[in-house]
Parts: sequence; C-alpha cells; structure tokens
Amino acid sequence: SGNQTSGDLGRSVAHAIFSTLSLNPIPQVALPMVEVMTNRSFFKDTPIEGMGDERRLPGDRYSAYTSDVAREIGKTFNVSPKKIEHLIKGYS
Repeated sequence: SGNQTSGDLGRSVAHAIFSTLSLNPIPQVALPMVEVMTNRSFFKDTPIEGMGDERRLPGDRYSAYTSDVAREIGKTFNVSPKKIEHLIKGYS
C-alpha cells in the first residue's frame, strides 16, 4: 500500500524465511550439538532438560523414557543422559 518502511519489509522477509518456510540457518551436521549446547530442541521448541533436572547431578538427569545405554554413559562420564540420547537420535 506504500506505507511500509524498509524495516517492515525486512521483518516480513525474515518471518517468511524462518517461520513460514521453517528454514534453519544452522547446518544439519551441527544442529544436534548446537541444540545440546543451548538445551533447546529447535524442532519441538522445548528444552531438552526441564526445570526438574536443574537440581540433579548431570549423571542423574534422565526420565523413564531415557535408554539404559544413555543412562550408563551419563553415570560413567557424569554427563546428562537426556543430552546424550538427544545427540544419538540427532545423528542417527
């Protein structure tokens, strides 16, 4: 209509690219690692570890759905089994 500014155009294009088309600028080979580092699943838009895991030791951050392999790796290396499982699923 002629009333839009260049800033409005930029926001509209960015929204179309990142929201409507669901394009992610992070390469797929690095995406699972970036999600683990930010504790955020970009596909589901949810945290990998919830608030209930904050007070637990890293090796004890698992749920009933976490695999036994991820739990053992987590306890052995004192890292989060939920994040290990997220990496495994992201790369396989």
